[in-house]
Amino acid sequence: MKRLLAVASASLILSLGLTACGGGGGGGSSSGGGGGLQSAGFEVPTEISAVPTNLSGTVGGVTKPGLKSKLSALKRAATDPTTDYSKAQTVKFVNEHTLEQFDIIEQVLSALAQTNYADEANVNQGPYKAMVAFQDEKNGIETKSLEPWVVDSAMIEEDGKDVNRVRLWIEEGDGGVTRLLKGEFKIYQSATQREDGSYSDYGVWTLNVKFDDTASQFFAASAEIDANGRAVIKINENSSDGPGGGNHQMKAVMNRSETDGFGKVMFPDFESCTQPDCTPDSVEAKYAYDTTHLAIQKAADAVQYKDRTSITEMTHRYGMFDSATGQDVMKTKSFGFPVEFTDTEGHRQFAYYGAWQGRHQLWAGNGAVPAGTTVKRQDRNNQETAETYTVAEQFNGTFTKRTLVPGTLSDIQGIAVETWINKHYNLLHDGSTWQSCEGWIDFGQNPPFCTSGSFATFADFDALVVSENDRKFVNIGHWDNNTQSQKNYVYLNADPGLSGYNGSGFYEAQPPQPGTPGGFTPISPAVKLAETIGADLFVDIGGSIYISYTGEFSGPTTTTGWVQKELTGFDESTWTPTFGSGDVAFTPDPGREYYINSHGANFIVRRKDNSTMAASVYDVMIELQSAANPINAASMLPSGTAYLRSPWRQEVRYSFVTSAGANFLTLLYLTDDPNTPDVDESATPTPVTTG
Repeated sequence: MKRLLAVASASLILSLGLTACGGGGGGGSSSGGGGGLQSAGFEVPTEISAVPTNLSGTVGGVTKPGLKSKLSALKRAATDPTTDYSKAQTVKFVNEHTLEQFDIIEQVLSALAQTNYADEANVNQGPYKAMVAFQDEKNGIETKSLEPWVVDSAMIEEDGKDVNRVRLWIEEGDGGVTRLLKGEFKIYQSATQREDGSYSDYGVWTLNVKFDDTASQFFAASAEIDANGRAVIKINENSSDGPGGGNHQMKAVMNRSETDGFGKVMFPDFESCTQPDCTPDSVEAKYAYDTTHLAIQKAADAVQYKDRTSITEMTHRYGMFDSATGQDVMKTKSFGFPVEFTDTEGHRQFAYYGAWQGRHQLWAGNGAVPAGTTVKRQDRNNQETAETYTVAEQFNGTFTKRTLVPGTLSDIQGIAVETWINKHYNLLHDGSTWQSCEGWIDFGQNPPFCTSGSFATFADFDALVVSENDRKFVNIGHWDNNTQSQKNYVYLNADPGLSGYNGSGFYEAQPPQPGTPGGFTPISPAVKLAETIGADLFVDIGGSIYISYTGEFSGPTTTTGWVQKELTGFDESTWTPTFGSGDVAFTPDPGREYYINSHGANFIVRRKDNSTMAASVYDVMIELQSAANPINAASMLPSGTAYLRSPWRQEVRYSFVTSAGANFLTLLYLTDDPNTPDVDESATPTPVTTG
């Protein structure tokens, strides 16, 4: 199940008879229903939190809605009680990294909800297919993948009570190998959700999934409400996924109420693995909480205590609901749905259509769906009458109008943002100081000549220092005419405990060894480069750093108004940096635009010149974007306006028209394209593409 499944409670293994995809699994009526059985299914929760939110900071059980935005255009919308922002339902949860094992069951339940198994139209109607979309984030990029699920949702009777039984058949592909997962949910009682979106309990249900026919690899979970009203969830998985191959067992149990609770998790510590064949050790974590504090202990580490009354408000996304009925608009007005089609080799394939920010996309597991392909919607009960569509030509780009409105430096103060650097220059020592040249140095002249202009005194030695956790690299080299070979160097501004260290300067280094992590390291004993007339070095700096505007132009740390943050750690799975206290001064490059994102707003910051170090030399703008379409073309793309493609290719001018019809936007050449010498596009305006 997309490696959704991972975590524990040994008692559940006994329940793995795994009749999930075979017989009835406990008797009762068939999927045809009958008697007094209800027609709709029971609802499972879509959010699982090992520790509930503390409701002491709310009014009437509902957090007061609000949105503090730096965009003046949104300030009124955020405070006006009639807008969707103010009416949006708040969902509160506790995010604790140590207890992320419980996220796995949340992913399973969220995936199940996408099948609409509880809808009256799907209950007791026999098996049907649903395409389930999994969203994940890797290296800061959101990705989406699809899996076809066959679902059979029925109301049956056990011990005189209604039970919603949901059987699942899931095709999962990995490395060219496809396996069939079989699972069964039995839901005895719906979860109880408050008005603010949080859950007071998680209902009563069991889940059994087997990854192979022998059930040697499995996932099992259950939810119940004990005699004291506590929600109790148990999870148990045995799988071979992850580094090192082999079987890995993951277990978890939570006992949860609003005022207090406790639990334990056992899981393989994959973060400790640095090699592909590593077998992770199992680690246990225990937790307990009361009304004000949460205590967590991982393995033999010291117990950590955290404040439960501290609340951070974040906005992830909004739903859309009918203002009169309150009905979820997405139930009837879908802005994304699964489709199926037959490829050129006669194989049945699946894809997912979605629309966002004026763009339309068709996701497919095997790449783009060819133009002209007929696809059929897969989210309809009656596939005989399901709508079909024809795939249009793919556009490789979107024409977007970029509008800039004024902003201020105070809007971005204190925000750490990742930025990429790519610098190359040469250093030459004149006997007293290092001089920098952004071009190459011509040693054939006396004195040596900088081909990019005049030399400048070099002072940014902080940029050459590489710390253990940095995500940048610095390559410093020198060509030794005596040995006819290149020597590598590192810049040290403090003694790293190296024999022979003799103050700040450039020290001879050895490059990273094949198969080992890390950058250049100084040789031992240390050999410092002599700073004599004519000593020269070349410097390459690349990778990423984190910078932040402080507003300090006369402080002890920086006089540039900016700092480079000290990076002490980085979580690849969540793309989250950890900062220390060793910030150093950072000087933005003149003329370069730095993009800074704050609460969904894109700020563009540009240092205009080198005249002074002050706030007055910066331009700050807020970027708004609108994608062009045939409906807004008249106002967004005025008639007669020409658009220039430059400087990446030779100059060509275009115009947009809607003469092809109300549903089409056509791009025309206005000037000849020099990249096609055999064709003169300017003779008559030639359509480039239409769609």
